[in-house]
Amino acid sequence: MKRIAYLYVITLLFSPQLSAEPGEQAYQQGRDIIMSSGNPAENSRRAAKAFEKAVAAGHLRAHNDLALMYLKGTGIERDVARARELFKTAADKGLSMAQYQYAELLRKGIGSDKDIKAAIKWYERAADQGHVAAMTRLGALYGDDNGPIEPDYPRAYAWYFLAKQNGGYVSNGKLEILERNMGRRGMDKVKKLVETLAPSSSES
Repeated sequence: MKRIAYLYVITLLFSPQLSAEPGEQAYQQGRDIIMSSGNPAENSRRAAKAFEKAVAAGHLRAHNDLALMYLKGTGIERDVARARELFKTAADKGLSMAQYQYAELLRKGIGSDKDIKAAIKWYERAADQGHVAAMTRLGALYGDDNGPIEPDYPRAYAWYFLAKQNGGYVSNGKLEILERNMGRRGMDKVKKLVETLAPSSSES
């Protein structure tokens, strides 16, 4: 009898359903529906319902995926305010892809006024986790002479360099232009910035 009870406890501890992130089953169901054949519109509608269940359970990637659906009106009525809310919730809890998406909304002024300062903060949080698109965006913002913020060529170069180092595409032409604009002293600053800005964790 004791052996049976022991085996039951072990089974519970290592059960995939119990060890997975809350809402994982509903989230995977939604992903499977999207990838399945059939009517794309109907699949999107059914997937959105599955993601809603996963979100209710606290699944962070479901927050991000459902937010994208609300933002684009895919399988569900377009609701930018709801998309922002979902992105923000997942971003606050550390999901880098949601941090990036929320930063994009802030930068573009989607659903509210533009807020470049706040956008940069969220890009940096995502980049700190190794989010390559966030690194590239930061490079573009700091390297733009006609952009919304004061150009900072060493910082732009550092972010582009880190993006490239982590598998992103950055043309050599962009780096060469920044290097010419900075000169030798600028490149010395880049080296220090690369060490400071290097991701502290892997992308999530």
